[in-house]
Amino acid sequence: MLATECIQQLENIRKSSKRWWKSVLGLAGGGFVLMLALIVLLPDFAGFIVVFGILFLGIGVFLSSFKVEKKKEKFRKLYKESFVLPMLEEQFSPISYMYNRGFEINVVKSFQLVELSNRFWSDDYLMGCYHGISFSHSEVEIWREIRTIGKKKMTIKKVPYFHGRMFSIDLPKKNIPPIRIYSKNFEHADRSQEGKPYNTVSSGNPTVDKMIDIMTATGRDISKFLTPQMEDLIMRLHKTYGNLGMNFTDGKLYLCFQYEGDTFDRKMDKPLDYQEERNRIQQEIQPMIDVIETLEGI
Repeated sequence: MLATECIQQLENIRKSSKRWWKSVLGLAGGGFVLMLALIVLLPDFAGFIVVFGILFLGIGVFLSSFKVEKKKEKFRKLYKESFVLPMLEEQFSPISYMYNRGFEINVVKSFQLVELSNRFWSDDYLMGCYHGISFSHSEVEIWREIRTIGKKKMTIKKVPYFHGRMFSIDLPKKNIPPIRIYSKNFEHADRSQEGKPYNTVSSGNPTVDKMIDIMTATGRDISKFLTPQMEDLIMRLHKTYGNLGMNFTDGKLYLCFQYEGDTFDRKMDKPLDYQEERNRIQQEIQPMIDVIETLEGI
């Protein structure tokens, strides 16, 4: 599909959804005014009118929300297939991209990056290859849901653990010792040892040591690993995204960093500009390239 055609289709969906919500709000407002008028004219039936009016408005809002959600999903699907997928194919080949699927919870657990809790969600699964290095990626959210039942109602509290991006990168030709790297303020980092004795070591750089914890197996030399390029990458990821976790083990790098946005997604609130969208998607692709290119230099 041509870029201009894609933009036009997305804009049509976006504008249609906006018009629909305006119509619904207009009808809801008109229905509310009519209900008040009927109560004034027919006070003996006020209770019946209120119940019927609330029921009518509730059904209307529910059906309208359902229709808008369908439009959002249609917009999302077209955006992913027409914008995101071609850009991924340009830079990572071959690829497998499933925007409505992600890492399984047992896979994320094996990464040993973030503590798990009672709620988990993941999508935007990408498997690809860059400069001969295979990787996979997903957006992941982990949180604890706490339900409290009171006398009159139940309250639900959401305690965030992690919302961001996770990567698994193959490093079969790199002799990197077991290393764990976490931002010091990463509250829910998975620091479990799993039978391997890790000790916190100094990077030799006070700026890095102030913000980052580096842990490695006893007696291992990590000087060849902590190149200036690697230190620069770690600090850039930390400063850009906040919480950062890296786990080098068994010929792989498992990486995560906080990301509050929705990866490879686009809200329907503003008009689309083709070049702006490409630039934004490229910004979300770039960390994958930066990490792999830095690892190539080790």
